[in-house]
Amino acid sequence: MGIELEIGKKGIEKNSDGNTVEEKWQNCKEIIKSADKILTCDMKPKKDWFDEDCKRFIEVRNKAQLKFLQRPTRESQRKYQEKRRMARKDAEEVKGNGNKKN
Repeated sequence: MGIELEIGKKGIEKNSDGNTVEEKWQNCKEIIKSADKILTCDMKPKKDWFDEDCKRFIEVRNKAQLKFLQRPTRESQRKYQEKRRMARKDAEEVKGNGNKKN
C-alpha cells in the first residue's frame, strides 16, 4: 500500500486521502489505545499478604540463584536450594497468618 505525499499550499504534507501525516498519526495512536483497552486483561488483584517481607525473601532467593548460575558449584547450589526453601516457607507463613510474622 503506497501513500503518495503531496505538498500543500502551506507546506504541510498531505497524502492522497487529504489527511496530514499528523492526523494519520493521531488516528493510529487512538486505535492502538482503544485496542489496548480491549485486549488487555485485568490484572489480578493484589494479595494483601504479599508485603515487604515477601519481597525481601524473593530478593535473597534471586541473589542466591544468580550466584549459583554464575558459578555452578555444589556449595552454591546447596545455598540456593536452602534460600529457596526458606523463602517459600517464610512466604507461606506470612500468607497463612495473613500478616507479617514477628
